[in-house]
Amino acid sequence: MKRGSYTTEKAGMSQIEFANGVQVELAISGREFLGIGRVRCGGVPLRAGRRPMFVEIRNPYGVELSQFRLCGRRVTSRQAVLRFRASQTQRGPMEWQLHECRRMVNTGDWTRRPAPAAHT
Repeated sequence: MKRGSYTTEKAGMSQIEFANGVQVELAISGREFLGIGRVRCGGVPLRAGRRPMFVEIRNPYGVELSQFRLCGRRVTSRQAVLRFRASQTQRGPMEWQLHECRRMVNTGDWTRRPAPAAHT
């Protein structure tokens, strides 16, 4: 594999290899990005990848982003820039008073499924 390239190894798993020998696997299910899988440097394992690692984003208003979809990527021999789209759900604790006596909770419509998060 050419270093600094982005290749698909098998269904649901892609790999990036940088010029310095670092290899990063990306776990993907359909269109949804599940996270970072195995990471190796010069053949030495740095991360097992059994459970993909990714971010959890919730703002102080109780809006949570989920269902991240990889919509763009730029990979060179030294860096990878990944662009995502996400869905949002409005529910859960609002952190303005999370540690106070009365928690504020965003009680959005719990019958609605996550919707596209515009401008994310």
